[in-house]
Amino acid sequence: DNHVVERDRKAAKSKGDLKVCKKCGKKAEKRCTGCFLVWYCSRECQQCDWKAHIKACKKTRSEYEEVEMEESEQMKYVSTISIKHGTVNGPRKAEDLKHANTSHFIVKIQVPMCDNQGSLLCYNKEKDVQYMISGKSKLGVKLVSSILNSEYRDMWKGYFYSIVRDGEPWD
Repeated sequence: DNHVVERDRKAAKSKGDLKVCKKCGKKAEKRCTGCFLVWYCSRECQQCDWKAHIKACKKTRSEYEEVEMEESEQMKYVSTISIKHGTVNGPRKAEDLKHANTSHFIVKIQVPMCDNQGSLLCYNKEKDVQYMISGKSKLGVKLVSSILNSEYRDMWKGYFYSIVRDGEPWD
């Protein structure tokens, strides 16, 4: 489900569970470093909850897939435009935009409207990470299918969790 991020965040907000420790219910600032979906207030609470969380954590971690970033002439330099703020950022070298300030974040993936198998543009909210994934790659085909088979298919975009391991993104 390509809108699992939005659904999970809305559900957590409505239940008052966003950034709430899964073990004790206090305000939390730390996430499980395996799945990045569960919040804890302390290392102690995370350790106490590990037996209850391990199965779901491993299942979520197994669903992450390594991203093969596409190198292209189009992505040598990247500019971004903010319609909301009326600003243009860039051009910057694309290789400088593959390193996030954090190891886990949400990426927006856009399917090209004219070619379902074209390159997929991926970027995070801060736009300090931007890269392309081939729509023909194994992961690209899965992402396009997920996006185009969702109730939001008319928007041609989806939101996915992404983590960076060893300097490379995983979605």
